[in-house]
Amino acid sequence: MYGIRAIVRLELLVAWRGRAIWIVALFMTLLGVWTTAQVRSNPFDTWGQFSRTALIMTLVLSFVTGDQIARDRSHRVDGIFLGTPITTSAYVGAKFLAGIIIILGLAIIELIASLLMDLPASWQNTAPFLANSQYPPLGPQIYLVGWVWTILPALFLSASIMLIGITALRGQRIISSLIMIVLCLAPLVLFSNRDASPVTDWFDINSTSFVYKYPPDTTPATLFLETQRERLHFSPIGPPPYDVGLHILDLLKKVEVPANFPPSLLESRLLFIGLALFLFILTTAIVHRQRRGEA
Repeated sequence: MYGIRAIVRLELLVAWRGRAIWIVALFMTLLGVWTTAQVRSNPFDTWGQFSRTALIMTLVLSFVTGDQIARDRSHRVDGIFLGTPITTSAYVGAKFLAGIIIILGLAIIELIASLLMDLPASWQNTAPFLANSQYPPLGPQIYLVGWVWTILPALFLSASIMLIGITALRGQRIISSLIMIVLCLAPLVLFSNRDASPVTDWFDINSTSFVYKYPPDTTPATLFLETQRERLHFSPIGPPPYDVGLHILDLLKKVEVPANFPPSLLESRLLFIGLALFLFILTTAIVHRQRRGEA
């Protein structure tokens, strides 16, 4: 157990002293601010925005991890760790855990930025990349639920794919990076058909297909807004009256997440977590073979 803690601490120290981690942290902060700004300007597209944010985060964060074992080998320190009583599975597990902690910490920075950005009652004419707030704060629950369902499983899978790819190819990041790019971008092209088989949903890492299949124009909040526009005769461009906006937000919050999504959403999240664990086991086997000189 002490060996695992030592390896994790060493990996975190290496990341802490690197310049890239701080650049990514700044990017995550800006991404969280931008996400909330988009949600507050159009809460009917909340899940669509969460999906887009998850896509960006998965692509960015997958490139800051995965080289833990290959880096040890290139610096010839892997023999030091594996020469101790620590087992191969514990060594790989410590490296994987360190990678998860790093990208999870960066993802939490994005979440905190989103929650803080949701606190102001309104903002207008701010930075060019921020939309004006058209609705009051939505509250933390919808951000937390969206973050857990759209981002967490994707991070676990991306960390395992990058780790096994870079480890098996002895430091080559290109193949693993291409796999992640295809895995993230393919749903935008392949799974946008609302009549597609639920099987396709299982391979949608960022929940893109669920946004296409369950559009915002079918939600109670959107239907209520349309009836109020007809009754009060206010412009469809711009925010509705404040009291109407408050009721719309109440309806948005009452829509259970992900109860109004198909079972394949839960199945896909479980599939990705299970696949991440399988890739971790496979990575352990690869390192064990490399350790014995058979690879």
